[in-house]
Amino acid sequence: MRTKNIKTTFLAFALMGVIGLSAFNGLENVKEDISNHVNDEISLVENNDEDILNIKKAVGTYYSGISSSATGNTLLTALRSLNSSKRIRTIGYNNFKNYVLQTDGDPTNSNNVIAYYSGTSVAYPGNFGGAVNREHVWPNSRGGGTVDADIHMPRPALVAQNGSRGNSFFVEGMKHNSNGWDPAMESFGLEKYRGDAARIIFYCMVANANLNLIDLTTLPNSDPGYATTLGKLSHLLRWNLEYPVAETEIQRNEAIADSSVQGNRNPFIDHPEYACKIWGDYNNDTKAVCGTPSIILDKTTPILIPVQQPQYLLLSTIRIAVFLGLRVTLLLPLLIQAAPSPVLPKARRQ
Repeated sequence: MRTKNIKTTFLAFALMGVIGLSAFNGLENVKEDISNHVNDEISLVENNDEDILNIKKAVGTYYSGISSSATGNTLLTALRSLNSSKRIRTIGYNNFKNYVLQTDGDPTNSNNVIAYYSGTSVAYPGNFGGAVNREHVWPNSRGGGTVDADIHMPRPALVAQNGSRGNSFFVEGMKHNSNGWDPAMESFGLEKYRGDAARIIFYCMVANANLNLIDLTTLPNSDPGYATTLGKLSHLLRWNLEYPVAETEIQRNEAIADSSVQGNRNPFIDHPEYACKIWGDYNNDTKAVCGTPSIILDKTTPILIPVQQPQYLLLSTIRIAVFLGLRVTLLLPLLIQAAPSPVLPKARRQ
């Protein structure tokens, strides 16, 4: 009888070992899959290896003082301090005309600029007037006038196209001059400017601490925050993730960062992931857009999941559940039958 108990006990622990090994291997596979996606914020840059390398080279140690673990207001405050220390000057809204060929010039035609929202190459006569004027990406009446001296915000636009937005919030699927507007809804608009605009709006929040972002489609002019507030935050966060940093954004960021211009960079072009790290917890909609920033596979080691791929977390969770669930389901009856109750370890109180 004792020999039989020893055998069944041995079998029970052997089977438990199989489950443990399977669990370990399953988690290791998930860890490996996740690690392949860690630090891939470069996927938010258009698929151009040369552009990615150029960005890294140009950025250098610019963000060395920004903690990789910073989030929320801590990260926003750190970026504001960095921007203030790096910005040598603001060019000024009126002087933008003298720099626009440098910041928004057509690389294939030195006499032209690229019009915002449409991407049209248009002749630039040396000043704003005629067919080309300046677009306040953050509308002037909603606080854009407080940041338009910083030329990271205004963009050259065709007069015939610029008036269609009015002072609307950016709202996907809308086409109204005060109750929500989406560049992709215009016949001339290109979808990529969704992401471009989002990153400019996020920069304005760094450039001026008095501005605010909300997750609404509009605010009435009677609201106390009307003159300093813009949205729709969850849509802007989604656009930032869905539309990679474009070549024109890279060109512009490098031009403005030159010491002969302003000397500062738009951090959301260099690090698009900062947006979700700052505003991802604003409400349930922003959480759904940004996903879960990290999961813990053990008690000490956080494995980061890139926020632009929230669906990957779900797939990994399903893999763990299926991988381990099948094994436990198949082996549990054998364990119960093989192991006598005296040899089963008691549950440890937590």
